[in-house]
Amino acid sequence: MASRRWTIPAAAVALALAVAPRVASFSMDPGVFVDPGALAGVDLVHLGEPVHEEITEAALRHVTDEISPRLVRHIVRGNQNADGPTHKFDDVYHVNNANTTNGMFTTSFRTMRSLVDAAVADARDNDEFWRPRHDTLHGIVDDVAETLRDLGLNHACNGLGESACPQVELLAKAVEVAGHGLRLLANPMADPHGLERTTLANLRADLRALLDTPGDRRYCRPLTSHCFERLDAMLRDNEYFQADVRRLRRLERELRAYVAWQNLGHAFHIAQDFFAHSNFVELINGRAGPPCGSLHDPAICGRALAERVDRDDPAIAPFLARLRPTFALNLETLETVLGTRFRRLQTGVVRLSPGLSKEGVFCVDTLPPGFDYCHWPHKHVPGLNKDDAGDPEREPAHANHAHARRVAQYASEALWEDFLRRAEFLPPATSAKKEALKRAKLAHQRAIEAALALLADDD
Repeated sequence: MASRRWTIPAAAVALALAVAPRVASFSMDPGVFVDPGALAGVDLVHLGEPVHEEITEAALRHVTDEISPRLVRHIVRGNQNADGPTHKFDDVYHVNNANTTNGMFTTSFRTMRSLVDAAVADARDNDEFWRPRHDTLHGIVDDVAETLRDLGLNHACNGLGESACPQVELLAKAVEVAGHGLRLLANPMADPHGLERTTLANLRADLRALLDTPGDRRYCRPLTSHCFERLDAMLRDNEYFQADVRRLRRLERELRAYVAWQNLGHAFHIAQDFFAHSNFVELINGRAGPPCGSLHDPAICGRALAERVDRDDPAIAPFLARLRPTFALNLETLETVLGTRFRRLQTGVVRLSPGLSKEGVFCVDTLPPGFDYCHWPHKHVPGLNKDDAGDPEREPAHANHAHARRVAQYASEALWEDFLRRAEFLPPATSAKKEALKRAKLAHQRAIEAALALLADDD
């Protein structure tokens, strides 16, 4: 995947990412990185299958009824950004070159967990997480700049009104933040782990310091000992000043929420790519491996899996049960559910080497120990990725795409449930609970009907 903008530098990046092989993920829509509708949070250009996007949205909506479409878009964009310039060729974020002994699975799973941990910290006690007010980071930052400017221009925030009011600091910060906003025009929903990482971290820290001064710094009136420890402690009778301070506090919380949305999206991406890039779904179903076409080897290849797999499928249900309630996607869980097949768990190999096709560029003729597959088929080596449903003739493993996609959705549901529990949210009624209630009512109704039928027979 790639980034949205028609400015020349961004367009160049987008083109490079769009034509680059998908070494790292279920298929995504690269148009998101070049789409002129980015400012409105709308995708107008579609250059690929939005598989990650659809898996993530389906998981969110299955668990949480009445979830805000804007919240869905923000978390989905976090997933998309995991396939953007910052992480495009990152094996950790895309679960590549991993087997059970080289530490790569563990590194990916720990990174996923740290992203969820960070999202929980930014979302807990943050009422802006659940109902976003802005479509983009650019919108939030612009609003911050405008609010800082309004505070600094308040008629009472000066030496003639409240001399402790930091007018110069507020106006200087407004100009600085407006500059950040101009830069975000090129990428309105920037990855907080990318080029804007330091800027975003500093902005969050600066807003906290402005609103609630650190212990070694307070707002004091010149030549007096009268000081204020919070911005809203001054000018209490100035309705406009107090409203703008409340607005700035809300925006600071929304900045925290934005980082949480992005981190959650990144975590979803890692979890989903585990199923797209590894042979887990084949092993858990008792297969030796994916379909390999003309490269078939019975030791590492097998028949295609059923396209449809339900949550209560005998092969998948024990795994999903072990994921909950703490989203335990780790080697311990995988070893427990796979048993003796665990030692064969692996992804395909992705290596840069000379060649003209993506198969030639991104694999090697002699695989490292512990690997049986390339990411794509390469000469005599079968491919393992199940990134999309396209071209199963050329990439036979794609026959298992639908199965892997469904399991990835069910795992994503468990991740979202774990996040909601740990962030101490009380979300709206969940679809899963509704389904359980429906089943219970139906069973109760059938029991009553059976009892009535018995009574009728007795008569």
